[in-house]
Amino acid sequence: RLQEEVDIVNQIEDLRKKKFPLNEVAVIYAKHKQARNLIELLEKKGIPYNTRRKVNILDLPLIQNLRMLLEYLQSEYTKPYSGEHLIFKILHFDFLKIHSSDLAKLAVHLARYDYTKRPTWREAIGDVVMLKKLKLKDAKAIADFSITIEYLLSNFASISVISTLERLINRSGLLRNLLQSEDKIWLIQVLNTFVDFIKKETNRNPRLTLARLLEILKNMD
Repeated sequence: RLQEEVDIVNQIEDLRKKKFPLNEVAVIYAKHKQARNLIELLEKKGIPYNTRRKVNILDLPLIQNLRMLLEYLQSEYTKPYSGEHLIFKILHFDFLKIHSSDLAKLAVHLARYDYTKRPTWREAIGDVVMLKKLKLKDAKAIADFSITIEYLLSNFASISVISTLERLINRSGLLRNLLQSEDKIWLIQVLNTFVDFIKKETNRNPRLTLARLLEILKNMD
C-alpha cells in the first residue's frame, strides 16, 4: 500500500516539474491512514497540497522525542534522579549519535553493582573515568550529552521556557542532525511549527513554566 502512495506522489512531482498546474490535480482515497501517508510524503518533497485533514505534529517522532527531553529536564529539576525511567530511551535518540552497543555495555556494567551502590544513569553518563575504562566506541558522545543536560539544568531556573527549548535544540545536536537529513525541509517545518506554538504560549503568558507547558501539550494529545 505504501508503495502505491509513493508512486502517486512521484507522479505528482513529475507533473510539477512539467509545470502542470497542481491545483488541477486531485487524489481520491478511501481511508484516513492513506491521507496521512500521502500528506507526509508530499510535505517531505515540499509539494503544496490542500486537504481538510491536517497533520498533528504532536504525533510525529521528532516532537515526541523533544517533548520527552523536556519532560526529563522538568523531572530532574523538580526532583533529581526522578527522570531515570526516561533517560535510557532518550540516549537512543538518533541525533545524539550514541552507539547502541555502548549503551548496552554501560547497562551491563551498571547491572553488576549492588543495587544500593549502583550509580544512576545521570551519574554514569557524566563519569568520564568510568566511560573510558569501559572502552566504548564513542564515550565522548555520551559525555557530551551529559554536559548538555547538566548545563540546561544549571540554567533551568534563570532562563525562559523558549530559551531552554532553543538551547536544547542547538546543544543536543538535534538541529545539526535535521540539517543533514534528506527530509530536512519537512523536519524543519515541523520543528518551526512546534517552536512557534511555544512562542505564542509564552507571549500569551510570560510566566509560563515548563511544567505548565508540558501539561498543555498533554491535554492536546
